[in-house]
Amino acid sequence: MALPREGAAEARNFGDDIPWHFAANVLDYARMMKGTTDYMAAQFDEEIASLEKQAKEDETLFGQDGEWSQKAIRAVTASKEKLADLEVAEEPAAGPASSSGKQSADPDFYFYSSPPHLYLSPLDIRILKTKYGSFSSFPSTLLPRVEHISTGHVVDDALRRRAKYLGHLPRGCVISFLECDWTDIVPAETLASFSGEIERRRKRNHEKETQEERERLQAERLEAAQLRKTTGYQRLPEPLEEEDVPRMDLSEFQPLSGHSGATPPDPRPGFETLAEMSTSPSTQRTVWGTRAINGSPDMAPVRTSNVDDGWLKDEDLFDSADLAMQIQAIESATDNNNARPNNGGGGGGGGGGGGGKKKKKQKITLMSTGGRRGN
Repeated sequence: MALPREGAAEARNFGDDIPWHFAANVLDYARMMKGTTDYMAAQFDEEIASLEKQAKEDETLFGQDGEWSQKAIRAVTASKEKLADLEVAEEPAAGPASSSGKQSADPDFYFYSSPPHLYLSPLDIRILKTKYGSFSSFPSTLLPRVEHISTGHVVDDALRRRAKYLGHLPRGCVISFLECDWTDIVPAETLASFSGEIERRRKRNHEKETQEERERLQAERLEAAQLRKTTGYQRLPEPLEEEDVPRMDLSEFQPLSGHSGATPPDPRPGFETLAEMSTSPSTQRTVWGTRAINGSPDMAPVRTSNVDDGWLKDEDLFDSADLAMQIQAIESATDNNNARPNNGGGGGGGGGGGGGKKKKKQKITLMSTGGRRGN
């Protein structure tokens, strides 16, 4: 009979292989137990009350007549009536001393007093055995920090050989291992001898968690893609609910009529101290009370690059040599015009006698000698 270490002696002192129901931890751990007449009668009454309650619920919800519930109640009542024919000791006394001596001669069997199937991993058991020496020297209570819970282990012959402290569990039982950090319980010298195995275990758990997270995200993406492919549904952005909209904090807004030099009660990034700002009349303010930004300063004229745009430049039209030649041509034309009227007056009579016909003045067109024309 596998029972916790604390209270197991009380159950074994009765001298029977099957403990009584009132022994410590028997109701939680024992597969079989003996009960007194009062205990069995109370259990029968509890079962009958549960059946009657179920019959009323079935009649109210589903309109059933409760035929099968009544059959079960009659069967339980018949079993209860048979208790009068049983000879059960009410409160058995402690067994004889010989039985106690026989029980104490058997080797002790220890396991964890926890109803769920959670047990320390084989590495943690080795660490504790190195510190305490044997199972019998283990303390009744330990409070380590659990780093990881390894689930899904099935008890088989290989596991029983590797972890003999699990030999009392039935084959096929699914258990979980607790992997703990014993820094505050086990001395550092003891943990140093297991440092390599502890680091490998932590690395393995980290890689497993990373892989599981990657697979979970991949599965979610595939599921979403399959949903869009089959239904053609595209998830639209959900509107903000009224309770999700952040509330407006009026303390963040400063009054516009506040005197210069005032400072916000809670300085925040982006709000400089008003006392450091200029208070001269020349400082311009916006309609929100903030300092206006000055315009850009006068910029110097930008020097244009010398690009050939097809038009003649001044230096091409008025070269120094060409300009001198044009001035000489103008002076020569002026002298000729002044000399011609004088010569015409002396022969005016002949001319006038011959018909009095005037000679037209010649026009001179000044052209650039550069050989280029403007487009």
